[in-house]
Amino acid sequence: MISDPLSPAPGPVLQYTLWSHDELLGYTDLGAPGDDSDQQTGVFQPEPPFERIEPILSALQSAMSEFVTDAPLPAPDELAGIPKAEQLRLLRQALGRNSTVRRVVETQRAVDAFALHLRDEHDREVPTQFITIHRLPADVAVDGGHAPGQPSAARYVIVARMDAESTR
Repeated sequence: MISDPLSPAPGPVLQYTLWSHDELLGYTDLGAPGDDSDQQTGVFQPEPPFERIEPILSALQSAMSEFVTDAPLPAPDELAGIPKAEQLRLLRQALGRNSTVRRVVETQRAVDAFALHLRDEHDREVPTQFITIHRLPADVAVDGGHAPGQPSAARYVIVARMDAESTR
């Protein structure tokens, strides 16, 4: 086990629950700030219902990774000097031919159907732009963020981009 790379920033650590519609999926602390002030990262401790969603989240991660490495898009120098409308047409054409893009879109739609949302310690829904959950590799674990009765070694990290209103 490694030390917690998600150690919270100075200040209060807020506890949240993750839900799909009206089903509790797990707990998180969202204690570490992300790359910008609206994005937060934390340890996620799942409840059993999360097991039915996890394979689809993993499939999305896999499709996104494949897209990043395999998508044959025109290089920036190939687009230089071409009018913006033509650049967009070429990009759309390249994306439309790519089966990985179709897989990303279809899998994202499946994830969206789960209607993932956070609730705060007062059971109020917290407006977010997106929520992602990443399974940690088997040889990596972090401490912290666990719910009562749950093991202390986390297997998941959650990232949420909060709507501007929810960070004020």
